[in-house]
Amino acid sequence: WDALATLGQSDPTTEATALRGKADALFADDRYADALPLYQEAADLAPDPADAGWAALGAANALAALGDPAAPAKLDALMDHPDPEVAVQAAVRRSQIAAEAEDWETARKVLADVDASSLGSAWDTTVSLTRAAALSGAGSYAAAADVIGALSARWPDDEEAQLPALLARADLARAQGDLATARGYARQAQERAQDPGFQQQAQALLDQLAKQ
Repeated sequence: WDALATLGQSDPTTEATALRGKADALFADDRYADALPLYQEAADLAPDPADAGWAALGAANALAALGDPAAPAKLDALMDHPDPEVAVQAAVRRSQIAAEAEDWETARKVLADVDASSLGSAWDTTVSLTRAAALSGAGSYAAAADVIGALSARWPDDEEAQLPALLARADLARAQGDLATARGYARQAQERAQDPGFQQQAQALLDQLAKQ
């Protein structure tokens, strides 16, 4: 990434890409303080609004990882970004941060009007399950189940929606103390999964449930 940044010094797009790439690598290595200024520089340099938005999201995530109280406000601002994927990801991350603090009202509220179905099943799944988790955390189990059910209905033949929905149903049942139902959903997910990653997730959940 350093070499690419040097080569791209006359091209802001290339330099911004290199800076963000290096920041991502540092972030993955838990070096959040080192990643932060690179994300910020990439956001300032990038000519394309979407590229600048993703770099700004990286900076907000680095701030959150460092426990900086400015992170939520940064994400709030990005929720109005012109790039729809940047805006949706900002809302998802804002909800997750609120959920980590057990601020369930904020976790639910920031996603209340977000509709990612036009962006495809992966985005729709991420938003729906983050919303369902916020509702479950607040004790609104029926509403959470409705969100998961609606997701399944929108993507009846899509494994990227159906398998996470089954796992989410299992988590929801576990949250309500219904371990038998939770195991049933987890087994369904394991049996239906074609993707090894989903199979591993289902097995990990079954292993957790076996200990309860």
